[in-house]
Amino acid sequence: CFELLLADSMAYTLSPTLVGPAGPQECVCRVELSVSCQNLLDRDVASKSDPFCVLFLEINGKMCE
Repeated sequence: CFELLLADSMAYTLSPTLVGPAGPQECVCRVELSVSCQNLLDRDVASKSDPFCVLFLEINGKMCE
């Protein structure tokens, strides 16, 4: 959907990744997330499960992964 371009050490500028004329840009704050899980079920038959976390961000009414 979008790529994060480094604007300075505490903020990023959101910019469309599509080629074309530059549109308006939004300044967003840096956020650090920490995810911790316990007692996850092992759903993989052949080996140990590799759990992961997916973050969705709503941009212009569209959810982006």
